[in-house]
Amino acid sequence: MAPFPDSFSEDGGILYVCHEDWPKHTARQFFTVTSLILQYVVPVGFITYCYCSVSLALSRRARARASVTGRTPAGARYHGDREQVRSRFAH
Repeated sequence: MAPFPDSFSEDGGILYVCHEDWPKHTARQFFTVTSLILQYVVPVGFITYCYCSVSLALSRRARARASVTGRTPAGARYHGDREQVRSRFAH
């Protein structure tokens, strides 16, 4: 038994089925490729661009802060904590 019979259902009632009827095979291919590009490639490209922009901005900000303090961001936190610990035990 076919999953979608063309005209009748099992109980004898009429079953309406829609079929795409393209004038040319190339028209169907054009629609499929255009849909893929507009619904997948463009959004994924836009999201990738946004994530890369944010990543670059954060990277530049981290480098700018590191150049002001003379340390890397992770190193600045570590060395600052070490200096606080030394000053607590020195007293």
